Amino acid sequence: MRKKIYKWHRTLSLIIALPVVLWALSGFMHPIMTTIRPVIATQFYPAPMIDSGQLKVSLTAALRKNEVDSFSNIHVVQMGGQQFYQVAINAAHMDVRYYSTQTGDQLKNGDELYARFLAKAFLEGPGHKAGDTAAAAYEEPEAASAHDCCIMATVNVMNSKGAPVTAVQRVTSFDGEYKYINRLLPVYKVTFGRADGIRIYVETCPGRFSYAVDNKRAVFDRLFGIFHTWEWMNGLGNTKYLLMIMITLAGFLTTGMGLYIFFTTNSKKSANAVVKARRNHRYTSLVASLFT
Repeated sequence: MRKKIYKWHRTLSLIIALPVVLWALSGFMHPIMTTIRPVIATQFYPAPMIDSGQLKVSLTAALRKNEVDSFSNIHVVQMGGQQFYQVAINAAHMDVRYYSTQTGDQLKNGDELYARFLAKAFLEGPGHKAGDTAAAAYEEPEAASAHDCCIMATVNVMNSKGAPVTAVQRVTSFDGEYKYINRLLPVYKVTFGRADGIRIYVETCPGRFSYAVDNKRAVFDRLFGIFHTWEWMNGLGNTKYLLMIMITLAGFLTTGMGLYIFFTTNSKKSANAVVKARRNHRYTSLVASLFT
């Protein structure tokens, strides 16, 4: 019986050796990944106080003007020195519209524009303090009409100082970079033209930070996904988790048989290299079994 246990112990050890070692080594990446995460100014955007001076058109009038008869949520937001009603018609499908509180006009591509504004605020810090509607960090273009707040907001956000935005992408499902652990969907992925290639993920309604990643962090995330969570097997569905469970159970079984062998046999002292290696294996494995 003991010989059979010894044989199975050796066989299972060979089967689980590689995945267990990869799990253990990649596990050490956790503190490293925390250390090398991108540095951003803030993860919280303090919403400015409502500027009553820009409330020239009521919400009801703005909705009536744009023939909106239902919505799920509403906020008053500011960007580029202008103020808008943020009306979520269907936030789950990213149907969020922006109407000027001064004219009631709809801001074209308003949700993507607000995503740019938020991402830059998280990356570099808000351009103004809460309550300041002058938006000192932005310069009003001479070409824009003083009465066209939508044009002013668009140009000010698009031409704002700091790192340039190179792409804004809607994200409606989790992928290799934006994983399920981030929870929030749908979001916008805002890519900046910096040497580190930083990407900021934001939820525009109600305006939250979700995730930040640069090229260095992306490499670590990819390695972690390959060696620790086996993302390359995601196409197998539940079969992937069944295989992981089988390897885990095999690991516990191997540990149990190793402990049985340890306590039912005696170690021999010898100058023989093989015997010495087996003796060292007994004691190092005993310590390792405490963490299995």
